[in-house]
Amino acid sequence: MLFGLRWYGPTALAVFLVATLLMVFGVDPFYSHYYDFAWYCYIAFMDSLVYRFRGRSLLSNRFGEFLLMLPLSWFVWEIFEGFNLRLENWHYVKITPEGPIPYPYEHWKLPLYFIAFATVLPANFITLEMVRVWSRRSNNWLHRVSIRPWQMTQTKFDLFILIGLLCLSLPMMFPQQAFPLIWLAFFFLLDPINFRAGRPSLLHAMSKGRLSLFLQILVAGMICGCFWEFWNFWAGIKWVYTVPAPFDKMKIFEMPCLGFLGFPAFALACYALYHFLRGLPGIRLLATERSMFAYELPEPGATMALIPQPRRPTSAK
Repeated sequence: MLFGLRWYGPTALAVFLVATLLMVFGVDPFYSHYYDFAWYCYIAFMDSLVYRFRGRSLLSNRFGEFLLMLPLSWFVWEIFEGFNLRLENWHYVKITPEGPIPYPYEHWKLPLYFIAFATVLPANFITLEMVRVWSRRSNNWLHRVSIRPWQMTQTKFDLFILIGLLCLSLPMMFPQQAFPLIWLAFFFLLDPINFRAGRPSLLHAMSKGRLSLFLQILVAGMICGCFWEFWNFWAGIKWVYTVPAPFDKMKIFEMPCLGFLGFPAFALACYALYHFLRGLPGIRLLATERSMFAYELPEPGATMALIPQPRRPTSAK
């Protein structure tokens, strides 16, 4: 180990520096696919940092879970690609000296998409791990923050599901006005289901008065969003946004400024989607261990029963 980092950490840093240099000079595949090189190097390097401070990490101790994450990550992003067929908020181009042209690699499109989209969940969760390690070691407010405990009643459960269904359906009916709601839909829709099934759930953590995980995911989502847009901006094959006005104004890289608010919401959706998918029968057989990111779970085998609503006493006649 070098400075306490696993061997793949310094290796990833060296590959990233070489890939960045070659991207600047327009050398392929580093120019066209700079986004992919940058993200896989980031994941490996950040994982080695987590190992340095925590003594265990996803790549070092739970490599099987990392491999399972890759197809789940691709599937999660394909869900949003499906919604984008209706919303038309982004599309992919290849930038050449002659200007932007449609994505040309028809024969390689699917494997290249898989390589790129497979980074979504690992990037979010590795960043979350690093945010948690930093906040715990510094014992700052992001680690200590709490709220008053509350109970998940059937009424609250139904309300979260209703909000999730509205966030899912309104963008399909009104794509020009309600498109931002799609990024919140799966948190409201699936996190309560995870809560009731005893899977990792942000609502469970908050019901116990622990707000830190929720806020740490928001911070991790914003960090990832900034890197997504920065590395996409320099890549030859990239996405560009076509969101309606006034959301298309004042861009940072390719992203309109207001669009960065979607990344924390997307991180919440990723946490809910990942643990929901892990709980499905076929995938559950492949996930031989509890999720490494099950930070706020009860004892194994326990489930989260909903608290029934108290009945109002009837007055005597």
